[in-house]
Amino acid sequence: MSEVFTVFFSWQSDTKSRHCRDLIREALDVAGGAISEDSGNPFHVLIQSDTEGEPGLCNIPETLLRRLRESDAVVSDLTFVAQTGANEPKYCSNPNVLFELGYAFASIGPERLICVINEAHGAAAKQIFDLAHHRRPIAFISPADGKTRKQTIQSLANDLEDALRGVLPLGQVGGFGGDDEIQHQRQLSEIQATFQSSSPSRHDAPRIEVSFRPILFRPKRWPDAGVLEDLIRKTGPHTDRFHRYPPCQKGTAPMDWGIYNDTYPDPWALTYAGQFWADFMVGGRQEMTLSDRDAMVSPEPPERLLLPEGGWVMGGYALEKLSTAFQLCRNLAVSFAETEQLRFEFSARNVRGRWVAFEYVGTMGPCRATGIQRVIEKNAADFQSEWLEEFARIGESLSSKSRMREKVKIVTPPLLKFPNRNWRRSDGTQVLHRSD
Repeated sequence: MSEVFTVFFSWQSDTKSRHCRDLIREALDVAGGAISEDSGNPFHVLIQSDTEGEPGLCNIPETLLRRLRESDAVVSDLTFVAQTGANEPKYCSNPNVLFELGYAFASIGPERLICVINEAHGAAAKQIFDLAHHRRPIAFISPADGKTRKQTIQSLANDLEDALRGVLPLGQVGGFGGDDEIQHQRQLSEIQATFQSSSPSRHDAPRIEVSFRPILFRPKRWPDAGVLEDLIRKTGPHTDRFHRYPPCQKGTAPMDWGIYNDTYPDPWALTYAGQFWADFMVGGRQEMTLSDRDAMVSPEPPERLLLPEGGWVMGGYALEKLSTAFQLCRNLAVSFAETEQLRFEFSARNVRGRWVAFEYVGTMGPCRATGIQRVIEKNAADFQSEWLEEFARIGESLSSKSRMREKVKIVTPPLLKFPNRNWRRSDGTQVLHRSD
């Protein structure tokens, strides 16, 4: 699933559109299409200009500045539109284009800027002083002797394609001036509010919560609910031979920020900005009787040996669900550029004082931590290759917080298959043990 790489076209209408504005836009469309069709390229190139596609009575200047901040590249038409009347006349580009170019220079950096100029109105060497010391614009001439308009478009498209491919390795940029965390958190708060209103009984139960998102906030990484549903369908991992997570996309509700599904026991959500969220119930589903030995050796002896439904934690099941979430997030990471920074957050909720039971351990112990939280930040490539080690670290934390570190083995969940019995970190320390 390709992400959108947005290119903003800053145009002028002081010269004939057929030879500048329209011609450059057609060349950009050809260049963007060629890049998008390249299977070795992770992006779909989207060409935008002015306020096209914006609904309603939008504020034009504000919309233009926002689009410049959010764009991954900006193409500016510096064709000269006027000249002074001095003995040695100076050539001037369109002032609005120059303003937008300067704003983009400060917002996303000069390395993401591409300039073009129709030299039928003056040579590129006659640029203003502050631009003359930067790389010269891509030059073309239209109308040109001996060339058809179609040939000029194709020639310019080839040059623009080369220039855009030079920008692609920089990846995408955030467009909210440091507010990326706030924007993501607002959407996460809306997801959690939806969860609490639809499942109030779950809020105080033992559960684990996972979120995964890019560091940078881009409101429309994916354009609509249909694309999100297709993405989650393709990236959901197999939990066994016949089933996948999420189990089915039936009942998915489109929201202002993305899609939400609580049809099955474990609700999940995916936003247009690329944030995945899931919640898993890990409380015991039936009563559990403690052994006298467990009660006697516990640093916090229980008031009674019979633990009620939901009064204890299924440790092995929690690890299995955590592994499933990690695998889905690993698959989602493929949709991002390898260098893009991603954030994975894990929280174990309402586990304080609850006894934790693991499938392959005959004893139990209470969790003495108010909550277990972990935050992982890696680029997409590292997350794909190192997710298993991070999963193991969280699993070890869960066992140690339950005061069972010497008793509990972090058992590989059934859906994780390894050819070797013992998995080790790069430093040689053993992390996971297969169980027969």
